[in-house]
Amino acid sequence: LNTLENDGEVILDKKLVKNILLNLLSNAIKYSGENQSIICNVELRPKHMVMIVEDHGIGVPEHEQDKLFQRFFRAQNAANIQGTGLGLSIIKSYVELMSGNIEYTGAENKGSTFVVTLPRNMVSTKSLGSKLV
Repeated sequence: LNTLENDGEVILDKKLVKNILLNLLSNAIKYSGENQSIICNVELRPKHMVMIVEDHGIGVPEHEQDKLFQRFFRAQNAANIQGTGLGLSIIKSYVELMSGNIEYTGAENKGSTFVVTLPRNMVSTKSLGSKLV
């Protein structure tokens, strides 16, 4: 955990944050080969928590990246890897429920980087009722 300030308090939906991070890490493992590194970094900034998951796996072809968060979307280069195409659309919904943002950068055969930015203090009626972190 890299903190850019001393106060480490984050008030977010615990279950949603857990599911976002687990799904991103699971995808990074699934779409990377053996012995390829996966980097997970969490940064606490003054008003935001930023989660970064980076892999050096198959990546997403550039012409398909605009569909990445659509339900049931599966990139052509992932056809032989098991999945439903729902994970990233669910993650995006969770991020939006907490008034956050998710971004993708990457390239085919070079890997993927997902950056999730969430406000550190989400006090909202959008919460699904989970305990807060």
